[in-house]
Amino acid sequence: MTDSVAVFVDGDNVPASYAGKIIRWARSMGTVVLARSYGCENALANWQEAVSFQFVYAGTGKNATDVLIAVEATEQVLSNPVQTVMLCSSDADFTHVARFIRSK
Repeated sequence: MTDSVAVFVDGDNVPASYAGKIIRWARSMGTVVLARSYGCENALANWQEAVSFQFVYAGTGKNATDVLIAVEATEQVLSNPVQTVMLCSSDADFTHVARFIRSK
């Protein structure tokens, strides 16, 4: 049996040009069961063309994208357990949620 992988991308600070590399890396770890990119309208323009990713509009406001990713990644782990979670970001805003997910 292959591991299941869920991918969460902070589309506000990870360029869509990395989409191919991210999805290839995820597939090398198992079966990708979820691949989402989150962000505001500015990120949508780039990520809407990314094959294999569902773009989730996170609204506006400080940390709106980070909060939504944290909530949905946590919900995914608790309700539909996966073996691997990829949190893709260019900052350390997800340290706490990564530690929580790892503990589960």
